[in-house]
Amino acid sequence: MSISTAASPAVRQGMVKRLGTGLLHFCLPASGKRSLLLTSLFVEIAKISPTHEQCLLELNEKLKLASHVDALKFPAAMHGRFWRNAEFDQMSDGQVDNTCNRILTQMPRWMQYATPERMSEDIREVLQLGRRVHATPA
Repeated sequence: MSISTAASPAVRQGMVKRLGTGLLHFCLPASGKRSLLLTSLFVEIAKISPTHEQCLLELNEKLKLASHVDALKFPAAMHGRFWRNAEFDQMSDGQVDNTCNRILTQMPRWMQYATPERMSEDIREVLQLGRRVHATPA
């Protein structure tokens, strides 16, 4: 009897998930992890549609995430998957440091693309830009 037939569906699903995140950790380059983390975070904080190309263009111009804005559409669409339990509403200026630290400690390990200090700088930029875009009337 093979492991796959002996394991319950929940166990198999867990194994597939661990395999997938392991592959992402080792196979996704740092630039891909950076793009995925920062774009999905921006869409969540700005409270925009993942298809809002003008905002994605502004993000890309600021952080140089991809050579073309279309490359940010997939990371933008994943925002709900990564940040569904996160609470960024009513974040004041004094809470940016706390929010940044919380993101760094709660994000999946496979998303780490640089030193915590470098990632913190990028996340602060995203938090500031996302809050500004969210506060701008449509």
